[in-house]
Amino acid sequence: MKSISSNFILLITNFQNINQNKKYKVRCTPLNIKSPNEIVRQNSIYFYINNLKFTSLLLSILLIVFTSSVSAIGQSVQNTISGKSFTAIQPAIDDNDTKDGDVLTVSAGTYTENIIINKSLTINGPNAGTAGTGSRVAEAILSNSSINVISSGAVVINGFHIYQTNNTSVAISLGGNSPVTIQNSKIERVGTDAGQTVRAIVTSSGSGIKNIKDNLFTGSTAGGLFSGHKTWTSGIYINGASSTVNVTGNTFENLRLRSI
Repeated sequence: MKSISSNFILLITNFQNINQNKKYKVRCTPLNIKSPNEIVRQNSIYFYINNLKFTSLLLSILLIVFTSSVSAIGQSVQNTISGKSFTAIQPAIDDNDTKDGDVLTVSAGTYTENIIINKSLTINGPNAGTAGTGSRVAEAILSNSSINVISSGAVVINGFHIYQTNNTSVAISLGGNSPVTIQNSKIERVGTDAGQTVRAIVTSSGSGIKNIKDNLFTGSTAGGLFSGHKTWTSGIYINGASSTVNVTGNTFENLRLRSI
C-alpha cells in the first residue's frame, strides 16, 4: 500500500471512483480554506496530490477540503515486514521474502482459496482484536475456502469471517505439531446441501498447543439441526487424545450435534 500525505482539495462525484483502476481510502481532518483555486473546468474534476493530477467526469460535486493521508489500495494482502503486497493470501505466504515471524494483514473483501500455512506467521484480518460476537467492521471473508496449518512454528489467525456453503468436510485443519491460535473470528456455515458431515475446526494429535478463543461458531437453521441440517456438524473436533487444546471465550450457536 502506497501512502501519500499532503494538504489538498478533493472533489468527489457520486457515481464512480476518481480513478477506475484504483481505490482510495481517505483519513482526514478539516482544513479551512476560504478561497481555493478554481479547479473545475469543462465538466471535469481536477485535483492534485503532491503534484499528481487526477480527473473524473462531473455529475454532482461535493467539495471537501482536507488535510489528509491518502492510501492507494491496489492489493489486498500486505506483508508488514517485507512491505510487499499481494492480491491473495496464498501467494503472500509462498513468497520467498515471507519469513517465519512475519505478519500478513488482509483487507476487507472476499477470498476463495485453499490456504496451506507452512511458515510461522501471524495473519490478521480487519477484525483482529474484536471477538466474533463483537461490533465488527467490514470483513475479510474466506468464502468456501480451506485452511491447513502444517507449520512447526507458531501460527496466529485473527479476525476473519470463515463462510462456507459447499460440502468441504473440514474448513480449518490444525496439524498436530503446529502451535496455533484461532481467535476473534466468525465461523459460519449456510450449506446448500442438507445433511452433510462438515466440521469448522479439526485438530490432530501432537505436541503443538492449540488456542481457540473468542470466536463465534454459527450456522443456518434451515432444515433444522438434525438429519436435514445445513450448519456445522460440530464447531471443534478434537481428533486425538495426546493434544492440548485450550478453548476459551467462544460462542456456539445453531450447530447440529455438538459444539466440541
